[in-house]
Amino acid sequence: MAAGNVVSTIRTAGAFATADLNAGTYLLILNSNLEFTTDTLEEALEVGGSFVITSTGGTAVGNGYYALYDDGANTYLALVESTLGAAVNGTFVVADLTARNLVTFTGVDDATVFGNSSFLNFTA
Repeated sequence: MAAGNVVSTIRTAGAFATADLNAGTYLLILNSNLEFTTDTLEEALEVGGSFVITSTGGTAVGNGYYALYDDGANTYLALVESTLGAAVNGTFVVADLTARNLVTFTGVDDATVFGNSSFLNFTA
């Protein structure tokens, strides 16, 4: 695969700012010992959560992120969308984000095994 054909990822073990994302980052990989569900994933990325996102440039209503997370048994690729948006240098308020699982990687108990070369480039 050519370098331009792989997904750029960011791994995080806690809160982060979107300024830390490269222009081509498409996928957030959560490095945690927590056993996430879609509900707890949403809460973790919102204000007060363990992986709270600060939206450096703001986020429009309906925009979001792809996230890889695990529940200790399986890994999931989820689309996490904002229903309210976030202001410049703002965070997502409680109950703003909605996560939908798109893919289940059965038996992959740690989301961090995935990296830049694990996925071909895709467009949301």
